[in-house]
Amino acid sequence: MTPETLRSLAINVGLAFAPVALGLVVAAALGGGKRKPGRVALAMLVGVVWLAFLPNTCYLLTEWRHLLLSGRWSQMTDSGADDRVALLSAARWALFYAAYSGIGMVCLILAVRPVDMALKLRGFWRGLLGLLLFAAMSVGVYLGLIERYNSWDLAMRPVQIGHTIKHAVTNPRLAISMGVLTVALWLFYWAADIWSVGLRATLGKKARNA
Repeated sequence: MTPETLRSLAINVGLAFAPVALGLVVAAALGGGKRKPGRVALAMLVGVVWLAFLPNTCYLLTEWRHLLLSGRWSQMTDSGADDRVALLSAARWALFYAAYSGIGMVCLILAVRPVDMALKLRGFWRGLLGLLLFAAMSVGVYLGLIERYNSWDLAMRPVQIGHTIKHAVTNPRLAISMGVLTVALWLFYWAADIWSVGLRATLGKKARNA
């Protein structure tokens, strides 16, 4: 793995962790006590930045393309039937990319859940907000993967990005693809949320019985 590749990996992971920290700030501004104008303004301001960086979490799922479209990977898998070293190398790379994508999905949960819980305490209808959130994330993945925009381009080139989004959502094939990703992300978060609730209940039960 070249230094350039390592640097790219580090940047991508850092960008995936950014919305985790921003989500904690948004949740803290929304949570507890009476709704003060200053706290609401802070939550909205940081929330915009949080939303801009949020697609960087699930974007790591697309990094598999570097492995699956690699000639080296094809060579390793083709040689795997007769070469145990090649088979082991292929398995190592697959595990690496599984962990790499897994970091992104963990960051997704850690970034969204605090804000989700804060909105729940405030009595917001999370169903519609969740749909809009994951739809926005799907659009963000398209902007980064296909159009090669960065999160900060939302501030630097908003008009150009607006035209790009309009083209994407009015293109049936692109709209369907982003719709599928929206549903997949929503289901993943929903399943992870149920699992986390069950885990906390199980741990709490064990603690009470100890």
